[in-house]
Amino acid sequence: MFITAAAATADQVGPSAREHGMLFPLQANILETEVTTATRVAEHIFDSGQATVERPENIRAWIEGLLYKPVYKEL
Repeated sequence: MFITAAAATADQVGPSAREHGMLFPLQANILETEVTTATRVAEHIFDSGQATVERPENIRAWIEGLLYKPVYKEL
């Protein structure tokens, strides 16, 4: 799973970013990076039969539904 996560993260660094010496995706895209990486890891878990829950029809949407979304209310 660590290798899958590393590969998923590395795949999100485009050729032009690599030419500039970047090894990781931009911090500004951290949520997109995390969701994409988590989706790939979850797919690996389901594909390898290690999941303990039923495979969702749309894994990415399932993960996005589980995200913590802070909501701040003004007092």
